[in-house]
Amino acid sequence: MLMIYLVAHLIACGFHKIAIYEKELETEQLSWLETFQLDQKSLSEKYIHSIYFAFITMITIGYGI
Repeated sequence: MLMIYLVAHLIACGFHKIAIYEKELETEQLSWLETFQLDQKSLSEKYIHSIYFAFITMITIGYGI
């Protein structure tokens, strides 16, 4: 279980880092932080969303799309 959480944590941190990088580029495309209106939320709330997405990505095959 600890290994699964560690991998999910690293993936979540990567998701957040990529979103910050996309925001700094100032392109027309919105990052997931801006899409879900999380760019003004606290860091803990962003982490919760990131870790949730990481777990869902790891334990499912697709997103139902």
